[in-house]
Amino acid sequence: MSKNYILTKRQDYFNLIGDYDFCNIDDVVLPKKIAVDTETTGLQCYHTDKGFRGADLFAIQIGTGSHNYLFDLEGGYTPKQVFDLLKGKILVLQNAIFDIRFMFKHGFIPYSIRDTFLASKILYNGARDGVYSHNFGAIMFRELGIKYDKSVQKNIAKNKLGNKQAIQYCFNDVDRLLELEDTLFTKIKEEGQLETYKLQCRATLPLAYMEMCGLPLSKIRWKDKILRDKKAIETVEKEIINYIQENLPKYIDNQINMFSSEVRLNLNLNSTTQMIPVFKDLEINILNDKNKESLNEKVVSKNKHPFVDLWLKRQKLQKALSTFGENVLEKAIEGRIYTSFNPMVDTSRISCRKGGINFLNFPRDKVTRSSFVASKGYKMVGADYSNQEVFMGADMHHDAATLDSIKNGSCLHCAFTRVLFPEVKDLSDQEIKDNHSEKRQQAKAPRFCFQYGGSAFTLHKNEGISMKRAKIIEEGFKKLHKGIYDWGDKKLAQSIKQGYVESVGGFKLYLPNYDTFKELEQWYNSLDNEFWEMYKVGKSISKKYYELTNKEELTEKETLTLAKVKTYLISPSYALYREARPNVSKFAKLRSEYFKLCLNNPAQSGAAFQTKAALVALFKEIVKRGDMWEARISNSPYDEILMETKEHLAETYKEIMEKCMIEEGNKWLSSHLFSMEADAGIGDSWWSVH
Repeated sequence: MSKNYILTKRQDYFNLIGDYDFCNIDDVVLPKKIAVDTETTGLQCYHTDKGFRGADLFAIQIGTGSHNYLFDLEGGYTPKQVFDLLKGKILVLQNAIFDIRFMFKHGFIPYSIRDTFLASKILYNGARDGVYSHNFGAIMFRELGIKYDKSVQKNIAKNKLGNKQAIQYCFNDVDRLLELEDTLFTKIKEEGQLETYKLQCRATLPLAYMEMCGLPLSKIRWKDKILRDKKAIETVEKEIINYIQENLPKYIDNQINMFSSEVRLNLNLNSTTQMIPVFKDLEINILNDKNKESLNEKVVSKNKHPFVDLWLKRQKLQKALSTFGENVLEKAIEGRIYTSFNPMVDTSRISCRKGGINFLNFPRDKVTRSSFVASKGYKMVGADYSNQEVFMGADMHHDAATLDSIKNGSCLHCAFTRVLFPEVKDLSDQEIKDNHSEKRQQAKAPRFCFQYGGSAFTLHKNEGISMKRAKIIEEGFKKLHKGIYDWGDKKLAQSIKQGYVESVGGFKLYLPNYDTFKELEQWYNSLDNEFWEMYKVGKSISKKYYELTNKEELTEKETLTLAKVKTYLISPSYALYREARPNVSKFAKLRSEYFKLCLNNPAQSGAAFQTKAALVALFKEIVKRGDMWEARISNSPYDEILMETKEHLAETYKEIMEKCMIEEGNKWLSSHLFSMEADAGIGDSWWSVH
């Protein structure tokens, strides 16, 4: 067991609490790799135009494997004294982004980070072995069998080093952290994921910096945006009311209002219960996959109907207002907003943590993005990759149509239009855009559907296209993009065999419900032709029975048919179908889900690696040039990086950003068939940089 030491200038204070060993900072000798943790007065730490705001450090812990040191920052030692000891060391932390922010606040930049939180997320990505939790206590118990009491954590900022439990809690956070990281690191090497781990750890620095920099927000423009959104909602609600009045007069409120001649409805648009009958009266299908009535957007949007268009427009506006409305203004601090990032989801992309502002999903419209205005004396600098996931996917599957689009600039929507409409097969892209834009538009929805692993059935359900036509469209897409599907089939076979989808850098997404799938697969492969013949007959009986029993009225012929079908319900074929259908359906559903992951996850993950590598390179340049807090990284929504820099630095960082994105992006391409593309711009607002 490690020896614990407290470093403080107030030993009398700690002697009143318990029996502790003390030492001086000159006695501390540290190895190359050390465990580090910090204790803070709060969770928020950020930088404004006026300097640092938020919480600060009150203790720092260091563990060497044989000794643990607790530095009392309220008892004589300064953060700088401690951080000077950490220079040139490999720092092992749990959830490093949190601690790095406080290091930045005190002018210390750690160049070599290892994060047990990230190591755990990488090893168990996709909930491998049922692992969903990556907090310190869960990882410690899972990997080392050590159970720590984390109940002290919720009051540590208030109590600080004021009792035995808090002090022991601080020591525990670093006591076995090196052993934990060594265990995880060994597993990562064995899994071939070292390249992934290194990049994810390096990316903690720019992500921590981004959390501290925040986004500059014009309150005036944001208030104007909110007013516009409210007016837009009012307008579309009037259109909805007028539509109901004209088409369903029974919902008109006939009660006389002495103060208004305006016609009103006797229903509440916000009440799902009251609105469901309206949709049913308009003969709009609102049954979900479980045959229950729902006004969920995914259910309603499957209908082609003018009322649905109005309803979805209202829902979209309301969602935008609730997500990006007054709540954003309320969280603004000195003209800036901040968030906190989850450094890795199952695609390796970053996400915003719950409870914070979702920086990554701000709408791309002019009104919204024009509200993010650079501070006085600063400029916004932004760049995004050109078709990043398309490029990354093409690097893997080498699909001919996609490569032609990248190399020669051909339009994939036009290419698919030629497949769907043979009458335009000899026309150029420009001729199709100029003279057959409606046909090109019809090709877009199926393209996006199939591009992300959808099927003919998906298209049929989502777009209201007949199943027969949907199958024709799907076959056309598969013919156009044969390279994607051939590669996807190989990737699926490989992934099913090994239990995970592998992307660049050894990054892996473990297949959900894999053990269940393998059991079903073994059963499925054991079935013979006789089984499938009986299953097919049983399925046709079930289909006909469902069709007839769900009709409101039957013809005489249909009544006779139903009576005949009922006699088949006791047949062996129907019994076999009823028994086997759940497993057949589950197997097919899981296989389809795996195929979608194979088509999408490698390209998405590779794109995430490109963006993170670019952020790492950009941050290195900022530090190297001594431009911290004058060249701020404000946001990175997926394929985009946004900065706010001093005016005299804008042109410099425009060039640096483009260079970092292209060069770092190209490092993750293996085919060398093309180069990544990224264009940067400068403006006064986020909108004006593009």
